[in-house]
Amino acid sequence: MQLEQTRALSDRIEYSSCLFGKLRDPNISALSPYFDLFIDQEDTLHWDLDSDTLFVNGNAVQFASYFGRADTFGHSTDRMAANYFLMKNYLIAHPEIRRHNRTYERETPTKASNLLLAKSIGMKIPRTVISQQLDMADSIVKPLTGGHYVVAGSSANYAAIIQERIHGPNRRLFIVGSESFGFQVKSSELDYRKDTAAELQHASFSQELIDRSIQMAKRLGLSYTALDFVGDYFLEINSMPMFVAFDQLLQGQIAKAIRYTLE
Repeated sequence: MQLEQTRALSDRIEYSSCLFGKLRDPNISALSPYFDLFIDQEDTLHWDLDSDTLFVNGNAVQFASYFGRADTFGHSTDRMAANYFLMKNYLIAHPEIRRHNRTYERETPTKASNLLLAKSIGMKIPRTVISQQLDMADSIVKPLTGGHYVVAGSSANYAAIIQERIHGPNRRLFIVGSESFGFQVKSSELDYRKDTAAELQHASFSQELIDRSIQMAKRLGLSYTALDFVGDYFLEINSMPMFVAFDQLLQGQIAKAIRYTLE
């Protein structure tokens, strides 16, 4: 056993960076040219805890930096879920591996507390309750846990985020390290994710709002994130935002920033 462990250690292939996910995810595909190791979410993974060696398809590997996304663009399998959590545990056990958002727990929805945090650092937020009812005619409802579309209304079947509807342009600000990338989304839909004709445009943000957004990201431990606004009203912060459609407007600047802020 000791001989096998020694061989595994000496035969490890060293990489500067690792990308994890599925290439059918356009965000992963956009990042793939900038990483020298790609682990498909359905690869054969083996983590030997005795020697603390990670094997990918039979090859012992180690890497200095990492970016990963769980695939949401096709059928998920038990193997994919298991590999996602294997990598999550491996990264927790190896704090020396550089990665974005190390201390942020994605599986814990914190949309409500994030609204209060934004307010505390000087951002404007809509009138909001976490409840089943808001006595305000022009309101919107969205789930506390995220994942579903925003709908018009002032009541819900269970506790949800119910907010005053703010009228104005939909805007998104990506923060990658200390870099920022601003956009406006033109759409006739209440939730622009439902609009196949939504139009993306590059947009400028005030330095004050950028600074407060970076401050919020740092408070949450997010080095890669996107904040959503209507006008200057903060709506939510996203810990693993899809970026590829926005990135195409900037000829890959966001993808490059995601990779090279891991150095």
